[in-house]
Amino acid sequence: MTNLERVLKEEFHRNIDLIATELLDAYSLKFNQEASNLSSPLLRWLDFRYRYVDPMPRQVVFSDKFQKALI
Repeated sequence: MTNLERVLKEEFHRNIDLIATELLDAYSLKFNQEASNLSSPLLRWLDFRYRYVDPMPRQVVFSDKFQKALI
């Protein structure tokens, strides 16, 4: 790896971490660097996105085995 490639790679990682940190701040997420599985801002952001379900209208299908509510 050339010196230029190494410098570009380091700059890329810094930029990714900066963007992820800003996203964490925007969503008011806690970021604890002591947790080994969330040691970088990018990993913390991805962990949040994979767990978070975006609110949106969804079709709900009820089982006919449930009792009907008496109103």
